[in-house]
Amino acid sequence: MLSRYHAIAWGIPFFLFLLPLFSKSYGYEYGACWILSTAPVLRFVQFYIPLWIVIGYNVWNISTLIFHLRGLVLSTQDDSQANTDLQVFWRLALYPVILIICWFFGTINRIYNSLHPDEPIFALYFLHKFFGSMQGFFNFLVYGMSTAVRAKLYEVLSWTLSLVGIKLRGANSEEMELTKYSISREEGES
Repeated sequence: MLSRYHAIAWGIPFFLFLLPLFSKSYGYEYGACWILSTAPVLRFVQFYIPLWIVIGYNVWNISTLIFHLRGLVLSTQDDSQANTDLQVFWRLALYPVILIICWFFGTINRIYNSLHPDEPIFALYFLHKFFGSMQGFFNFLVYGMSTAVRAKLYEVLSWTLSLVGIKLRGANSEEMELTKYSISREEGES
């Protein structure tokens, strides 16, 4: 079974790598080293079609998972714990949304470039590059900004700004102390 997995996991990408190599379709164009616009079919076969298949699979898989887990959580837990668990499920649902936002403009740009190769649109290229490079940042906002992380960022920012005489408002000091305690307690346990 493992050898079959390796054959698929390494064989298909290697074969897909060879297609543009032997057709001399790799090159530098519009600020990127990739498959040249003279081979638009390869761009879609190599990247955009598999990308949207994977995004569609993620949407289907995550929505099915959330549907089943939601029913399970609502039937087995009290309301307060169920609400907490459901918030986690909805954060999970944002993963395909982030993928769609980040790759929508790139796909539209490549479709337009395939139809009109001599008429590039700067705005499409800008949106393509901007949102394509924001995927990690969006993932950080959704998954990395827990309550403890936000409290620690506020603490560090408050201390840094206090060095130049600026004081931040709006933080609950009791919450900050509780967060400090839970963070130091977690560090002591590990």
